[in-house]
Amino acid sequence: MATSVGQVFEVYASKTEADAKALASSKPGAMCFTTDTHRIVFNGVVYNLVEIINNLTDGSTNKALSAAQGKALKGLIDALPTVDEMNTAINGKLGSVYRVMGTKANISEVLALTNAVKGDTWNVTAEFTLGGKKYPAGTNVVCVTNTSSSDHNDDNWDALGGTVDLSAFLKAADAASTYLKKKDAESTYVTKVEFDALDEDYNAQLDAMSEALDKKLAKSDVVNVLTDSSTAKALSAAMGKKLQDEKLSKTEASGTYATKADLNNAKPYVCPGDLATPANGCKAADITTAFGTYAQFKAAYDSKRPFWGKIGTTYVSLIVEYYTQASLNYFNVTLYYSSTTSRHKYKTFQLKVDNNWTDVNSITSGTLNTSAVVQETGLSTTAVMSQDAVTKLLTIK
Repeated sequence: MATSVGQVFEVYASKTEADAKALASSKPGAMCFTTDTHRIVFNGVVYNLVEIINNLTDGSTNKALSAAQGKALKGLIDALPTVDEMNTAINGKLGSVYRVMGTKANISEVLALTNAVKGDTWNVTAEFTLGGKKYPAGTNVVCVTNTSSSDHNDDNWDALGGTVDLSAFLKAADAASTYLKKKDAESTYVTKVEFDALDEDYNAQLDAMSEALDKKLAKSDVVNVLTDSSTAKALSAAMGKKLQDEKLSKTEASGTYATKADLNNAKPYVCPGDLATPANGCKAADITTAFGTYAQFKAAYDSKRPFWGKIGTTYVSLIVEYYTQASLNYFNVTLYYSSTTSRHKYKTFQLKVDNNWTDVNSITSGTLNTSAVVQETGLSTTAVMSQDAVTKLLTIK
């Protein structure tokens, strides 16, 4: 590179940085202000231009801060507190919240203080009660309101901690061994509604058995073989012993005796009203009140269920027959009740129907025909069960 000593000093302001470097070889005294990089090139050496900033808000990293702003920064730094001054200030603030004062033997000594100020904290050795709450030994209390000779009581102090008395609550383990879970109770015990329904059904069965006690089983209705398929006759004691001795199989039993499902299907239909009320000429509404709706009564008849009703508070059995004629459909319903010595027919209703109740046509009276007594369940809706048959049904497991 040529030396600039003894050369003419020239200034160029329209050269690129590359042109300025190339010019230095022929004109070492030339100074160029580059147009592309905004730098100074003199004798082949590149010099950067530095912008001076005179504020403290510019965030640039390639600019210089003015001396005036440097002086201003020094003033701000000199005004900051020293480390010792900051520690003293912090400790003073913390001390104004809680100041550890020491230990008192009991809460009475703390409440006796007349010069405590807000933030004073004392440790109480013995357990105590403050504001109606019990606290264990070693609990700290803090002054929340300055005390004086005229104001130094529970309201001036607050406990920093304490315990919660859970003795009144039942532990989960104790509850599990003492009480039955709701879901377990629902699957184990009957509800009141279910119990009431069972009680009503049981009472109806007792009434049915009482009614049947007045009947006697005819000898001709007893069979002494196991091949008879009749559903209206009783099996002899000898055949019963034979079954016991031979350990009757499940298959044979299912073809001989009624199942629980059969008994459930034979649940009596109990008329809802007092059957002493309907009389000749009564209206369809009166029949519904006494016998239930036509749909209910007809469904029970079609299901071959036995019928029962009440005269006042006394249960009576009903013999129900359904007749279809060219121009008239009707139920013939006969009511029977038992006295201490005999069985009596109370009333006979002829209930005309046409997909609903119509007015009663006639009500008559009469007596029970003993031929209508049967010994076992069957399809007949015009017969009643004997005492022995009812007893057998009620004792089937």
